[in-house]
Amino acid sequence: DLVCRAGLHAKLDTGSRLPLTLVSAPAGYGKSTLLSHWLECCDGRSAWLSLDDADSDIRGFCSYFVAAVRTVFSDACRETLDVLGSGKVLTVSVLSSYLLNDLDQIDEDFTIVLDDYHHVHGTAVHELLDDLLKYPPRPFHLVLTTRHDPPISLASLRARGWLTEIRQDDLRFSQTEVRAVLEQMAGISVSDAALVHLEEKMEGWIVGLH
Repeated sequence: DLVCRAGLHAKLDTGSRLPLTLVSAPAGYGKSTLLSHWLECCDGRSAWLSLDDADSDIRGFCSYFVAAVRTVFSDACRETLDVLGSGKVLTVSVLSSYLLNDLDQIDEDFTIVLDDYHHVHGTAVHELLDDLLKYPPRPFHLVLTTRHDPPISLASLRARGWLTEIRQDDLRFSQTEVRAVLEQMAGISVSDAALVHLEEKMEGWIVGLH
């Protein structure tokens, strides 16, 4: 029962040429659904990593991140894997330098989605992403979905023109989209007055509409 949100797909298409896309809104606004549908419609390569509270550990996060990349490029990130398996104490700067070097060896455009990034706490993972985004590898596009803005250098990325932002107002369903959802989901048509009423009550909140 998905409704294609063509305007947001176009914005994501344009943003895929930049290092970072941030999709930030409260629960229930369809962030993950939008991105998964967009990726299905794209020709490029992509990987998806769903995060939870356990992924705040920097070594564990890096391991899962590399595993996600290797679902797309099976031989990628060998040096990062080696250093992760070495048992040595690793700083963020060391990890980021290995990971940047490995990602830079990939010669095909690809997208990595980090879903539910709001589960990540502490500073190490945020610092790692900041390092990756200071000198982003050419083919690398990162997408974060989150319920609130992460503590990374968004202002700097925005100033450089390296950031695409999709927020709550963007994710709200219009009357036309609400009509399409109801027709596909429930097989019913509603009047214009009913659509106005739903918009006032739901404010484009797709989970509330469902």
